[in-house]
Amino acid sequence: GPGNYICSLESIVHVVLSADSTQFPAIFPLLYSLKQHHTKPLIIHIVVNNKDSQELQIQLECRGLIMSMKIEIVEFEVPANFTQLIYVWDKKFKYLSSTANFARFFFDQLF
Repeated sequence: GPGNYICSLESIVHVVLSADSTQFPAIFPLLYSLKQHHTKPLIIHIVVNNKDSQELQIQLECRGLIMSMKIEIVEFEVPANFTQLIYVWDKKFKYLSSTANFARFFFDQLF
């Protein structure tokens, strides 16, 4: 019956976020909170610009988060056809011109 149905997808929670190196400090409180309060197994996917991935890896290791949580760093390069769009946003809305802002539009393709 319906009460006997167990969905294995319910056993793991995937958290996807994107950040540029200037936003890395904001990731750590989120990760510490998830670590302390989650009740189901987590896989955290952090989407970063290719040039920032090693820096994030080092910062996560220094804080002991890589050893205590399942974290995947996903490298993302802004597609060439977006470079003009980013330039326009950089001129008008500087805070929206980051790689992290554009990466969210590609989550469905990355995962």
